[in-house]
Amino acid sequence: MVVNLIDAGYFVSRASKHWAPCTARGPKNMRWWNQQHRMGKCSFKEMRYKQIGMMKKDLDLLYVRMRQMSSSPEKGHRTIMCYDASKHEGKDLRDQLSMFKFNPMCLSKGWEGVYDEYKEADDWIAELTKKYLAETDEDIIIFSKDQDFYQAFMWDDRVKIHDCVREVTRDEVFASCGVPPEYYVDWKCLVGDTSDNIPGFPRIGAASAAKLLIEHGSL
Repeated sequence: MVVNLIDAGYFVSRASKHWAPCTARGPKNMRWWNQQHRMGKCSFKEMRYKQIGMMKKDLDLLYVRMRQMSSSPEKGHRTIMCYDASKHEGKDLRDQLSMFKFNPMCLSKGWEGVYDEYKEADDWIAELTKKYLAETDEDIIIFSKDQDFYQAFMWDDRVKIHDCVREVTRDEVFASCGVPPEYYVDWKCLVGDTSDNIPGFPRIGAASAAKLLIEHGSL
């Protein structure tokens, strides 16, 4: 059974699009329908119907990408949505999904959801990737924009990564960082990343780190 592990941050980025300020010629997003309702130009029922339709399109698009990524699309799929313990703009993403009558722990038929107040989404995905690599012979497909998952390529050849727009390949990791996935963690330690509280080493940039690792190997 193919396993799809989805970073719920996908819906955070989609929400940014849906609630972005509208222009006269722009698409009718969720914010636009809210404005129409406040001005009395549509009923609450019509507004919610349109907004729920947008959410369903997001799910359909995600489903299509899952099928495209699988080397065995005819086989069964296990899909798990991984939620982040931290809140987005002070709101729990699960509450936002519930507002549109979606069950965040079962967004679509057969899907599952996981949440823990002490775990980030990337912790869930890493843990579940290793779990299912040991339990199945099929592909494990990670849907996330988090580049930290580049290291998952070295766990097994069955791991695939999709950034929710397109597939990310091992060759692209090398093109982006200058090192193969096997050195990504070392590269990140040298370069640093303030968002992950990794200080890095003084005066070592991305190119210098890549050169050192290629010449001398892993730390």
